[in-house]
Amino acid sequence: GITGTLIARELSRYQISVAVLDKENDVGNKTTNANSAIVHSGYDPVPGTLKAKFNVLGNAKYDQLTKELDVPFERVGSLTVALYDEQIPMLNELAERSKQNGVEVKLLSVDEVKTMEPNINPNVKGALLASTAGIVDPFNLCVHAMENAIDNGVSCFLNEEVVGIDKQGSIYVVSTKRNKYEAKIVINAAGNFADKIASMIEPIDWKITSRKGEYFVLDHYASGLVNHVIFPLPSEKGKGILVTPTSSGNYLVGPSSELVDEKDDYSTDSLTLANVRKQATDMVPSIPFNQTIRTFSGLRPTCTRHDFVIEYSKNDKSFINVIL
Repeated sequence: GITGTLIARELSRYQISVAVLDKENDVGNKTTNANSAIVHSGYDPVPGTLKAKFNVLGNAKYDQLTKELDVPFERVGSLTVALYDEQIPMLNELAERSKQNGVEVKLLSVDEVKTMEPNINPNVKGALLASTAGIVDPFNLCVHAMENAIDNGVSCFLNEEVVGIDKQGSIYVVSTKRNKYEAKIVINAAGNFADKIASMIEPIDWKITSRKGEYFVLDHYASGLVNHVIFPLPSEKGKGILVTPTSSGNYLVGPSSELVDEKDDYSTDSLTLANVRKQATDMVPSIPFNQTIRTFSGLRPTCTRHDFVIEYSKNDKSFINVIL
């Protein structure tokens, strides 16, 4: 995915031998290919967490990164909206959290929100503007990063599902369903399957559960539907169902947010999508769902630590977990 390919690209700056193993037939085929396509500002994560730290640092790199990789990127900004008077204190709390995370935000009046977003629910009570939020095509970014890494000497091996890792002296032997690879250092960026990979070398005190999100994709014809990424107030399930323009010129509505047992369950269902539709129209009543061209679902890794995992293994600094 995007984490692994960008790590490979960064490592390609050095005189080392780098190999990327992916169990799919192309990079970016799973979580990277099915998400909200948002570069978040970092206003929401709990201050002091790795998620808060790297959300902000990563966001700041996107202008240069996308320029170097020739991938469209636009800082459209995000609006987190309050639809009820009792939500205003939560909006103020988010503004304070934003300051702690180092994210510049602005609390907007009702008139300011309606001017920026004419199609917003007319009963809106206010919003929080985070101007650094952006939109990007994560799949193309992932592919371009991998291509750039390959140009710089990285090897990429597809259809190579890892089934075992053994340490023999100072060398890891990584076994896939087809081959064996030897490495002095292993970086685990396996997303939803990262706990399975990490457990191949030692017991771990964390687990990855997949959180499914279902989406609508609207056609290009609804010009001006929204100008920013429109969020509800976040909950324990995440940032909530959003309405956003995409870098392709159409609109994305979703996602739902439900934990699932299967790490490869990409089904959608009518009841969940109906709930997505209802919550989205609470924010933007005029969404033209008759222009839906696709529905899909994505799975994002949710760690029991409630934060990113970026660390060496407990017993060996030659094995590194990077789970975002």
